[in-house]
Amino acid sequence: MNYVISIFSPAAFPKLKDICSELELPFNTALHGEGTAMPSMLDMLGIESNERRIMLSVAGPEKTEKLIALQKERLFLGVPGHGITVALPIKSIGGGKTVAYLNKDGNEKYTPELNYSYELIIAIANSGRTDTVMNA
Repeated sequence: MNYVISIFSPAAFPKLKDICSELELPFNTALHGEGTAMPSMLDMLGIESNERRIMLSVAGPEKTEKLIALQKERLFLGVPGHGITVALPIKSIGGGKTVAYLNKDGNEKYTPELNYSYELIIAIANSGRTDTVMNA
């Protein structure tokens, strides 16, 4: 099972909701977000707004692949300014008991592959401290 974090523009959010419904993902939570890019950077990249929508989902390995494939097809994932998606193994975040709780098909034993090209670091910072965190 994977914890899938998808970040897209508000205009793309209805399509993202449709994709999640179509795949019948067991858990989806939507959040409002705002990027930290400066207006000059947004202008340089041709992005109008730094307002974003964040969808947190839970999906098995097969549905994770389908979710990302549909996002590439319908939301142009991979094109600059169109969004980003990250899939993290739930076992590496919440442990085996969390995976067992979320698995409804009885497959309690699950070992994710740990051969990843990239790693994700998430930092939570107080307002006004983001520059310090980004420079670290």
